[in-house]
Amino acid sequence: GGGGGGGGGELSFDVPEVASGGAAVGSTADALVVLGSGADADVQLPADEGVEARHATIACRGGKFFLTDAESSAGTYMQGAKLMPGVSYLLGNGNKLSFGPQATEFEARFEDAPAQPSMEETLMRQMVEAKLKEAEDNIRRNGGDA
Repeated sequence: GGGGGGGGGELSFDVPEVASGGAAVGSTADALVVLGSGADADVQLPADEGVEARHATIACRGGKFFLTDAESSAGTYMQGAKLMPGVSYLLGNGNKLSFGPQATEFEARFEDAPAQPSMEETLMRQMVEAKLKEAEDNIRRNGGDA
């Protein structure tokens, strides 16, 4: 047969926000999005080799998304790295996900996701914060008695 490997799709999902102060994430089924090849999965994955009926879950906490491998045998991969089963990983918009080493690769796309700050923005903010802290330390060191 042969045939070129199909490019990955885009994985769009809308995760219900978990009410703060409510039950812990995971105790309410509707707070989780289930990814898998099963008919009852919220996000249908192609039944590639190793993809399970309930392969992974995505939860939303405080506006952030967390991906958890649901103890699958093939494993869940984010940005090419295998996740520890049962551990929640922060999921970034545009992260590459695959469900098994040979599985189709998807790109995570959130509905109304807050824009991720760019690397430059983050570095600039860190520099500014460091400078402010430095200034505060100087003031303190010079015994700024107001």
